[in-house]
Amino acid sequence: MSYKILQEGCCVNLTTVTESDFQPWINWLMDTRLTSNLQSVNVNDLHTIESQINYIADEIKNGRYFYVARSHTGLPLGILTLKGFTSASAHFTILFGVTSREKPLIPLESTALLVEHAFSMFNLKRLEGGTRINGLKGYVDRLSAIGFLPDGMQVAGWVKDDSVESTIRFSITESFFYEICSLRNGKLWPSDEYISKVLMNFKRLKTKRFNYISDQYIKSITDLNSEHKFILLNAQKM
Repeated sequence: MSYKILQEGCCVNLTTVTESDFQPWINWLMDTRLTSNLQSVNVNDLHTIESQINYIADEIKNGRYFYVARSHTGLPLGILTLKGFTSASAHFTILFGVTSREKPLIPLESTALLVEHAFSMFNLKRLEGGTRINGLKGYVDRLSAIGFLPDGMQVAGWVKDDSVESTIRFSITESFFYEICSLRNGKLWPSDEYISKVLMNFKRLKTKRFNYISDQYIKSITDLNSEHKFILLNAQKM
């Protein structure tokens, strides 16, 4: 079974899934380093080609879409999904099993291709995602290069085994997506060189003392919550 290219990129394409993709996926799912930021993946689970085919079939029935980030030679590099559809929004996830020091922006470009596909195919108003606070420092900063902005944080939103952490939420709106594309000749990802310059300029132009966008949002909300807790507890003193 051959795959279909849905979005063509500079270094990677967004494609449909083929059965030959399942074995690499299983190898990625069994790698604790790759799945440490995925709340729903347990490496102790028995992952087989049959179990993955059945799992994906069930997820598709529940309205989830699966995609493969693939090199121009056809090599599967990562899995991307869209789920949680409402009348105007959806949630994306991403797992990359193959990365390159020479092309470190490939996962980000793949996400950009998914964004383009989501807005053009499903007529969304908003695409959202999230990650655990301590998992991927700088992730939200990199996503900002393709239009994602923080929505805030979710207290204790991450629970995996004995680990409990807050999560940082982020999204891109349809209007902001098209605004950015209008500045880039209609493309969210004009080139690696362009995005690299955007990221460097973004880092240079930030005036806040926080190293990362997520730090700034987390501190602001944490301070507000701490104040609210203090007031609420004192309000119990009758």
